[in-house]
Amino acid sequence: MLIQSVALVAAFLTTGPMQKAPIAQAGPEAEKPARTWQAKLGQAAPDFELLDSNGKSWQLCAQRGKLVVLEWYNPECPVVRRAHAPEGPLANLGNEATDRGVVWLAINSSAPGAQGASLEANREGIKRMGIRYPLLLDSTGWVGRMYAATNTPQLFIIDAEGLLAYSGGHEDKQPGSPVERALAELADGRSVATPRTKAVGCSVKYSNKAKLGLVAPTFKLNDLKGKPHTLSDLRGSFVVLEWFNPLCPVVKRAHSRGGALEAGAARQQKLGVQWLAINSGAPQRQGTRLADNLEAQERWQLSHPILLDAEGKVGQSYGAKTTPQMVLIDPRGVIVYTGAHQDRAGEVFYIDQALTELRAGQEVSQASTRSFGCSVKYDK
Repeated sequence: MLIQSVALVAAFLTTGPMQKAPIAQAGPEAEKPARTWQAKLGQAAPDFELLDSNGKSWQLCAQRGKLVVLEWYNPECPVVRRAHAPEGPLANLGNEATDRGVVWLAINSSAPGAQGASLEANREGIKRMGIRYPLLLDSTGWVGRMYAATNTPQLFIIDAEGLLAYSGGHEDKQPGSPVERALAELADGRSVATPRTKAVGCSVKYSNKAKLGLVAPTFKLNDLKGKPHTLSDLRGSFVVLEWFNPLCPVVKRAHSRGGALEAGAARQQKLGVQWLAINSGAPQRQGTRLADNLEAQERWQLSHPILLDAEGKVGQSYGAKTTPQMVLIDPRGVIVYTGAHQDRAGEVFYIDQALTELRAGQEVSQASTRSFGCSVKYDK
C-alpha cells in the first residue's frame, strides 16, 4: 500500500502524545509525555501506526508495559536470509521471544517497486523463514526514517516504560545474539550493558527521489546568514518547501500585494507550519546573488529562511523545475502535495487548500498539480 487509509493516518496525527497504559496512570493530574519524532537511546521511542501484511493495524503505544523489538526486514536481502537460516543468529529468536510475551515486530520500509517491497515477496519470505510474528509494511518509509534505520536487519528494543534501550545489529563477535543478551538483561531488571552496536546488512530501500506519498528525502542547507537547516529536524510539523528566485517575474508577482504567496508563509507559520524557501540556482546565474536574496527577503518581509542550494542537488532530487514550485510535507515527513503555488486563474492557493483539508482530517483533494514559472537556474 503506497498510502494508508486517510482515516488511519489522520487519527494518528491528531491523537496527540503517546498514551500511557491505564495501569501506569499516576492519577488525574498526571501529564501526558510529549510525542517524540526521533529515536534516541534512553528516550521515549517514537510512536507509530502501521498495517501488517494481513491488514491489521498496530500502534506502538498500545504495547506499553511490554518489551518490544523492532526488526527492520527485507525478504530479498541476503543478510536477512542468512540471519534467519536454521543456524543464523535470528533463527527462531523472534518466535521464542514472542512466546515469552515480548512484542516482536518486523518492519519493511522498502519503497514501492524496490527490492523486497511487494506484498507477495513479504508473505512468501516470512513463510519461508518460519516467522510467526507480525510483519509491518512501512511503504512510505516514514517510520524507518524516524528511527534512522539504515540496514536490514537492524534492531531496536523498547523497554516496558516505552524507552529505547537498544539500537544496532543482529550479531557480534560474542556468543549468541546481542539482541538476545539485551532482552535477557531487561527481563532481569538490569540495564543493557551494550545499548548500541553496529548494524550490518543491506541498505534499507528508501526512495532517493522525492515522490508523492513517500517520505521526503532529508537535506541540510545553509540560509543567507550561513545557519544550517536540516529537514529531518522539522519532523512533527507540517513543512512547506518553496523553490525561489528573487528575480523571477512569477515569484515577484506571487509575493507582491495580492499575490498567492503574499504573507502566506507568515500566516501559516503562526499556525505552526515550517516554511523553507530554496534557491537552487547555480553561482553566477539569475537570482543567486546574496544581495538580491537579502533584498527580496526584506522587501517582502519574509520571516522564513531562504536556503542556498548552489549545487542544485536538493532541487534535482525533488524534481524542482520552476520557481515557484511547492512541496508540502506532513508531520510524519511524507510528501502530501507537490506542484504549483496557485491555479492559472489565481483562484486556488494550493498550499492553503491542502493544509485546510489535512487539518480537517481530509485527504488532499489536489495532491499534484503542474507548476509554472521561471525555470530553476541549475548549472548548465
